[in-house]
Amino acid sequence: MIKVPGDTYGAGQTLQAANQQVSALNASGSVAFPALVTGSPARQMVTDSSIIASVGDLVDGGTMTITSISTTEVPGINDAGTVVYRASTNLGNGFIFAGQDAILGTGTIVDGILLSGGVQYAINNSGQIAIRVVYNTGSGIVLATPAHLVPAPGAFGLAVLPMFGVMARRGRR
Repeated sequence: MIKVPGDTYGAGQTLQAANQQVSALNASGSVAFPALVTGSPARQMVTDSSIIASVGDLVDGGTMTITSISTTEVPGINDAGTVVYRASTNLGNGFIFAGQDAILGTGTIVDGILLSGGVQYAINNSGQIAIRVVYNTGSGIVLATPAHLVPAPGAFGLAVLPMFGVMARRGRR
C-alpha cells in the first residue's frame, strides 16, 4: 500500500478517504488519485506524497477557484510527477488542469472553435497533454504543450492561455 486512511501529508493533514478505483500510476511508482484529507470538507487531487489541488484553491495564477474535483475520472501522471485531472471552477465546468494550471476548458477557443470542455485526457513524459474536447458541432483532439513543463526551446503552436501553446487536431463526428 502506498497511502491508506490515517497516513499524513504533513502540517497536520491526514488522509481520510481515497478513491483508489480512479488512480493513475507512473513508472517511478508515484500514484495520483482523488481523496479527502482532514481540514477540508471537499475533495483534493493528491499523489502518494503531496496534495496537488483542493476545492477552494485559487488556481491558474489567481484567475479562478476550484469548486469541485472529479472523483469518477482517472487522473494522469507522468514520470516527472505532473498530475493532470478534471475540475470545475467558478468560471465553468470541464476544465483540465496540470497541477495548479488550467490547460483548457469551457470557453477556450482553439482554431476558431469555442470549446464546451475536455472529456478525456492523458499526459506523456514530454509534458504534452492530449485532450478529447467537445464543441457545438462535434468533438476532436487537442494536443497542449504547457511551456513551463517542456525543456528548451519551449512551447509551440497557437497561444490559447497564458504560458501555453496548443496544436489542434480536430475531426468531426
